[in-house]
Amino acid sequence: MTISASVFQLAFRGDTLARWTAFNPVLADREFVLETDTNQFKVGDGVSNYLDLAYGGIVGPTGPQGVSLNVLGSVPTVGDLPATGNTANDAYIVQADGELYVWNESWSSVGEIVGPTGPTGPTGPVGLTGPTGPTGAPGDASTVAGPTGPQGDASTVAGPTGPTGPQGDASTVAGPTGPTGAPGDASTVAGPTGPTGADSTVAGPTGPTGAPGDASTVAGPTGPTGADSTVAGPTGPTGPAGADSTVVGPTGPTGADGTLGAIGPTGPTGADSTVVGPTGPTGATGPIGESIAYNKATFTATAAQTTFTVAYTVGYADVFLNGAKLGTADYTATNGTSIVLATGATLGDLVEVLAWTTAELADVVPASGGTFSGGVTFSSTTTMSGDATFGAAIVEQVFALTGTTPSLDPSNGTVQTHTLSGATTYTDALSGGEAITLMVDDGAGQAITWPTMTWINNAGAAPDLATTGYTTVQLWKVSTTLYGALVGDGS
Repeated sequence: MTISASVFQLAFRGDTLARWTAFNPVLADREFVLETDTNQFKVGDGVSNYLDLAYGGIVGPTGPQGVSLNVLGSVPTVGDLPATGNTANDAYIVQADGELYVWNESWSSVGEIVGPTGPTGPTGPVGLTGPTGPTGAPGDASTVAGPTGPQGDASTVAGPTGPTGPQGDASTVAGPTGPTGAPGDASTVAGPTGPTGADSTVAGPTGPTGAPGDASTVAGPTGPTGADSTVAGPTGPTGPAGADSTVVGPTGPTGADGTLGAIGPTGPTGADSTVVGPTGPTGATGPIGESIAYNKATFTATAAQTTFTVAYTVGYADVFLNGAKLGTADYTATNGTSIVLATGATLGDLVEVLAWTTAELADVVPASGGTFSGGVTFSSTTTMSGDATFGAAIVEQVFALTGTTPSLDPSNGTVQTHTLSGATTYTDALSGGEAITLMVDDGAGQAITWPTMTWINNAGAAPDLATTGYTTVQLWKVSTTLYGALVGDGS
């Protein structure tokens, strides 16, 4: 009998984990497959997809319960492992060899836990550059204009002059007249004499009378005197009027004043003078009258508007239309609540109403001096340039400071108190000539920091604060220097 031997080669399906994951097939029952890059295997059951199968395929019986380790940390070398105080299954990693040592009555290594870092593999060769892809189709034209580039330098080469265009129509607008040229040199040639003008129709003034001539030295013969006629002859006819005399006769006497005629109409107002007239003398001071004030109401009229609502005192209202004051016949103001125009305003007209108020000035003390019979309150700084006499007590403002960084400000009051609530730093807010009396209660023994200042008593040092009652100091400033003086320590 002859026995022949055959050699069989068994190969299992295999692929990378990435490809098994990508396809995720259902493996046949008992089908054995390998992951070629992880060296793990799975066995199919004919139902489950690849990713739902466990690695290892056939599962053996459950092993005994393992023992848990209590890894407490790491030590540099085996010699650094603790010799006492250990409990079973305590474990340390020894950094020198990377092995895990477990205590079981003594330290023993169970093997390397942290493997050494392997060397970096060599860099693979650079692959070939692939061919350039085809150029894509041009996109739609942009609807957003890009920024304008900077203007280039001015050309240093003049371009050719273009042809002259046709002449346009004559302008209908006269251009401005150019400036007058400088006068030319005086002409050295006399121009022709113009024709003589017509005789003047206005008599010129009479020249002065000439000096009388010398007296004649020859006396003419005297004729005989005829007898006076006793019969008046008839008056002859009036001769024709002679030509107007060219000699002005003497002025006759002024006649009596005629009757005063009626007053003619007033002429138009002349333009405002451009010359400021001299200021007249100041009149005498009149008696103290009433204090006058007014409330101004402004309206922009609607078309034909006549009624404008405004509060006023009857008889104490002035009405203006577009800046011109209206007469009382142009409006009605009799109810104290509205003004009614006699003629409706035009759309957009500006109507202003000044509602006057009066108050009689009683109890006035003149600037030359006087006496206040009651209390006077000044709400701002008051300057007295002379002596001030007070017939009663002066009541100063008392102000309580708070907090740990208070400001020493006389405007709060010239007497100030402060109960310290913690370590305190005061801030200087005094001006030259101002002073404050400060009372500090330091019952809790708090630290205190004063502003830069000069103490004029207490040996030139800041006072120690009493812990019972107030420590009182006086603060004042001369120019820019702050001074302080201890008044009392409250003990």
